[in-house]
Amino acid sequence: MLSNHPLLVLAFLAACSPTEQAQEGSPETATTVELPAYRGVVLVTIDTLRADHVSLHGYLRETTPFLDELAERSVVFENAQASMPFTGPSHSSILTGLHPFQHKVMVNGQSLSPKIPNVAMAFRDAGYRTSAFVSTSFLRSVTKSFDEVSLGKRTGRATVKQAVQWAEELEPGTPFFMWVHLFNVHEWEVEKLKKERRPELAEGSFPLDPDAWYDYLARHHGWPMVQATDPFPEFSWDSNGRVITSREILLETVDLYDARVQYVDASVRLLFNKLGQVIGEDPALWLITSDHGEGLGSHNYKGHSGKIFQEQLHVPLLVFQQPALTPRRVSGVVSLVDVAPTLTAGLDPQPPAWESLSLWPLILGEQSGFSRPAFAQRSPVGSAGDVFALIHEGQKYLYRAKHQDAFYDLTTDPQELSSNIDAPDAEATRSMLHAQLKALDWSVGGQDTDISDLPEDILQELKALGYVE
Repeated sequence: MLSNHPLLVLAFLAACSPTEQAQEGSPETATTVELPAYRGVVLVTIDTLRADHVSLHGYLRETTPFLDELAERSVVFENAQASMPFTGPSHSSILTGLHPFQHKVMVNGQSLSPKIPNVAMAFRDAGYRTSAFVSTSFLRSVTKSFDEVSLGKRTGRATVKQAVQWAEELEPGTPFFMWVHLFNVHEWEVEKLKKERRPELAEGSFPLDPDAWYDYLARHHGWPMVQATDPFPEFSWDSNGRVITSREILLETVDLYDARVQYVDASVRLLFNKLGQVIGEDPALWLITSDHGEGLGSHNYKGHSGKIFQEQLHVPLLVFQQPALTPRRVSGVVSLVDVAPTLTAGLDPQPPAWESLSLWPLILGEQSGFSRPAFAQRSPVGSAGDVFALIHEGQKYLYRAKHQDAFYDLTTDPQELSSNIDAPDAEATRSMLHAQLKALDWSVGGQDTDISDLPEDILQELKALGYVE
C-alpha cells in the first residue's frame, strides 16, 4: 500500500475526489441527478486507444467514423485521463472508482478483491443481469463480480458476437449491464498490414503524400523532424533495444496502429446496432472509453506501461443516452475513476458512496467552470523509478521518486517536449501539486506485485504480450 496514514490519503483525495461535499467547480454527487431506469447499460473499453489517434479528437485520419457519428449525439469529454497506463490496474479503476493504490491491482493478472464495491455489484443489487465479454484472458482476475463472464484471446467481432447472443437470450424486458472489452488495438504489432488495407486520410485533408504525412506525424508525436533525404537519427524505443533507423518504420507503425483502430471502431458499430435491436426504444446508456494510450515513438517509446506522458494517459470518453442527451463537449480534466459513479448514478437502490465523482452534472450541462486535478501513476510500482503525475488546468506535474521532477504547460507544449520546472509562472501550481503528492507515502511498503502463482495459461498470455519475462 502507498500509505499507512489514511488521513494523508484522504487529504490528497480531497483535491481529486471530494466525498464529503461537492466543492465549487466540481460535479455534484450522483444523488442529485434524476435519470431514467435503463433497460441496457453498456460499458465499452477499447484497449490501448490514445485520444489523439481518434478522428473525433481532430486526428487527420478517419480512424473512428462510427465514434465520430455517435459523438454528434453524445457528450464527449476532451480531457479524460487514465489513472495508470496498464490494462488490469486501469480497468480496476474504471470498475471501482478507485485509484490503483486504493484497489491494489498494480500489475496485470492480480485479482480485484470481490469485497471492494464495483459497478457489477451495484447493478446486480439493483436487479440487473450483469455480463463481461473480454477479449483477453488475463482480465479474468477483475471480473469476479459479474453474473456471466466470457473471455479469451479473440477478435473484436468474435467478442461482439458473444455479447449480442447473450443479450438476445435474456427474457424480454430484462435490464442488463454489459462490459465489452476490445483488445485488437493493443495488438497492432502482431501482423503485417496489407497495402490495400492501409488507412487513408479523412476526406478534405491533404493528399496522402509520404513527406507531408511524416511531417504531420512528427509534429504530432515529437518525432525527429528530418527530410527524406537526410540521415535519420537512430533511437531505441523499447526494452529490447530495438533501434528505429528510418522514417518508413515509423510510418508503418502508425499504419498498423490506425488500421486496428478502424477495425475496432467497426466492431463497436456492429455492437451498437445489434444491441440496439435488443433494447429497442427502451432507455439505454452507453459509455465508451479506453484504459490507456500507446507511445508509438513519442518520447522514444513505443508502448504504454513504462511512462505516463499524455500519449499514455489521454484517452477518449463519450457518453450516449437514449432518450437523447444534448450533444456537447466538456473540456475540463476528468479521470477514468469517475466512470463508476457516472454509470451507477440512476440506480435504485443507490450504491454506497463512491470515492470519485459522477460526471452527470457535466453531462447535463448543469455545471460550468469545472476544475479538478487528475492523478496518475506509472507501473511497475515500488522501484527507484516510481513516477506519479497530476494534471490540472492545462498544466502537468511529474513527481519522480529518485530523479528530477518535471513540469509541462500542456497548452503550449502538448507533446511534453520541454520541462520547465523552474518557470516563475509555474511556482504556484508546482507548489500545490508537489504538496499534494508529498502528502502520500511513496514507499509502497507491503505492496504485493508478485504474480508467480497465476494459472499457467494466464502467465503464458502475459509473457506473449511482453508483460512478463
